[in-house]
Amino acid sequence: MDAFYKLAVDHKFREMEALVAPESRDDYYAGDKPDILDYRVEGVQWLEGGKKANVTMVSKVHTRHIKTGDEINEVPYASHWELVKGTWYWYLPHVNRRVTAFGQMKVDPEKAAQSHLNLKELIRKGPDMAELMNGVRAGATTVELDQEAGASASVVLTNKLPGTVDLVLAPPIGVGFTSTLSAETLKSGEQATLTLHSIPGIKRDASVGIQVRPTGQSLVIQVNYRKPKP
Repeated sequence: MDAFYKLAVDHKFREMEALVAPESRDDYYAGDKPDILDYRVEGVQWLEGGKKANVTMVSKVHTRHIKTGDEINEVPYASHWELVKGTWYWYLPHVNRRVTAFGQMKVDPEKAAQSHLNLKELIRKGPDMAELMNGVRAGATTVELDQEAGASASVVLTNKLPGTVDLVLAPPIGVGFTSTLSAETLKSGEQATLTLHSIPGIKRDASVGIQVRPTGQSLVIQVNYRKPKP
């Protein structure tokens, strides 16, 4: 793992491929390559008898903003590793691949500061990031919607984190319904409602994505149409 991140600091991204699990190389190439200046390990969670590990990392990352110019920020994140024939390889879990189907999440230092969320501390408390990645709760992950135009369904979202988060909607297109959020910013304990409205057109079951910033959580709400009554 140390060799992997030393190569990242040196911007030797092609050489890093040798330490990426084959099944994760497409994700590695598709992902952003941040300008890492330094790194350290904050915690390790061993899995499957020591054959896999979830590693809590903190990296110093160089970022550039239009308003504030160049900045160096400490960014916490999870790194996943598996042991194969005596060598540790970086890999991306399947759950993360599903999350990135709605876009690559980035930690915006300005947004993170405004949210009053201590991301580093939240990650330190649980190396698997369970609390951080489930901070916004959906009242349901699957809903049914009548096919006739004007029908509606809704899901309530609740912010269980101690700070403020932003919600970014990723609605499907051409599926016969619209998606709206009652609020795009939630303080701790506040709620927002995702409302789905059936409209004229082709009806197709689909998923609605909601990104939570600055944590990087992604919610997926599956919308299924009810079959017409005979």
